Amino acid sequence: MDHTKTSSRPAEVTAPRADPAPVIERFDRPARDGLRGAEISWRSALATAGVWLAAMLILDAVAPPADPDAVVSGFELSMTLAYTSALMVGAVGLALRQRIGVMATVAGGGLFVVGSVSCWMGGHVGSWIAVQAVLGTAMMLFGTGVLRRS
Repeated sequence: MDHTKTSSRPAEVTAPRADPAPVIERFDRPARDGLRGAEISWRSALATAGVWLAAMLILDAVAPPADPDAVVSGFELSMTLAYTSALMVGAVGLALRQRIGVMATVAGGGLFVVGSVSCWMGGHVGSWIAVQAVLGTAMMLFGTGVLRRS
């Protein structure tokens, strides 16, 4: 006895499946590997270095002279160390045209803003504190713009 079932329905014919639509990226940029990855252009690196230099020169011109008899607090020392580290990482990163140099610019700008707020809270007064906050914000905005374009 034959136990195979046969269907009286005709075989279904299916159309060949089309390939799915290609994924279109919003920006055509190479993949990044953490802090390293896509290089930035020389133009962006030089412009970012120019922002660092301009901010430092402007702040040096408007800041009052330091009191030589003042005691340096631990917070001030740690802020100075963090800013100097951001400056060094930024310089090396920009010289190598890496994104980390621009990230250090954003961090340095943030340290400018934190420093201006801490000076104001510590009782210091003067327009140079506002200039420091504006320069820090400008550094952060400029660096963020370069990071978005790279």
